[in-house]
Amino acid sequence: RQIEVFREVNYTGDPVSLFVEPEAVQSLRVDVSDDNKILINWKKIKGSSIKYNVYRSRSPISSGAELEVAEKIALTEKNEYIDGNIPDYGSYFYAITVTDKNGIEYFNPKNEQNFTSNGIYLKGKSLATPLNVGAFIGDKNSIIVKWEKSESRTGKDLQGYEIYRSD
Repeated sequence: RQIEVFREVNYTGDPVSLFVEPEAVQSLRVDVSDDNKILINWKKIKGSSIKYNVYRSRSPISSGAELEVAEKIALTEKNEYIDGNIPDYGSYFYAITVTDKNGIEYFNPKNEQNFTSNGIYLKGKSLATPLNVGAFIGDKNSIIVKWEKSESRTGKDLQGYEIYRSD
């Protein structure tokens, strides 16, 4: 029997991909526990051999470029993670990416679905409060601010002070 072949009728001229990209993480929730650990969970994705990458940063991770400079803190098969190794107090932002069975990582940023846009604030000890603060009028419309150095309450060396002015 002879079969006539017609391009784009009974055969395709373009390759057909049977690959389906995994869906993005949804319903990301981030909370602080009573013992200052960050509890992170999200909706589980359908599919086999899916792994999740957990990223942490001091600023929002809302793009691929920001993801590249964020710290990858975990690779897990579960749809939850506890970040108990926080380097310091302050605000942290998280993003979750998906890795498929071929090891390909996917990140399609969706606000509050797979990344946090509001920082999670972790309370901690304040580094130090300067002692005996005084302000004096100086030369040429300047003000001199003096204080005594105090000891750090976190065990870390003080790197400097931040001074704020209000009108």
